[in-house]
Amino acid sequence: MSIASDESSLSRAGVRIAADFLLRWSVAALERHQGDLLEAIVFACLAAENLRHPAEANSSLQPLTVKQIAASLQQPYETVRRRFIALHAQGSIRRTKDGYVACLLENSDSEEDARDQLRQVRRLVRELAAVGIRA
Repeated sequence: MSIASDESSLSRAGVRIAADFLLRWSVAALERHQGDLLEAIVFACLAAENLRHPAEANSSLQPLTVKQIAASLQQPYETVRRRFIALHAQGSIRRTKDGYVACLLENSDSEEDARDQLRQVRRLVRELAAVGIRA
C-alpha cells in the first residue's frame, strides 16, 4: 500500500469514529433535552464557554449572556433566548448578575451525565488510537 492510500484509510477510519461519537452524543443530548437538538447545543456551548474562561481565580465558571452564545452559534438572539428560558425552567442553567452558568454537577443526574460523557470521550480516544490516530 502507498503512503497516500494509508493516509486515506486512516482519514476514513477517523471520520467514521468521529461520526459514531457525534451520533452517540446526539442521541444522549436529544434524550436529555426532550428532542430539542438546538437546546442541547445551546447548553453544551454555554457549559463549554463557562469552563473555558474562569471569571476570577476563586471562580470556576465564567457567566455568559444570551447574546454571547447566540453570536458564538451564529443563531438569532430570540431563538437562543427561548432555549435559555427552557433551560432555566428545567434547572439546567442559572442566572447570575453577569449572565448564565450551566448547573454542571449540582445534582446526581448531572454527575452521571458527566461520567457518561467522560466514558464516551475515553472510548473515542481509544478507538482513534486503535487505528493509529493520536488525540
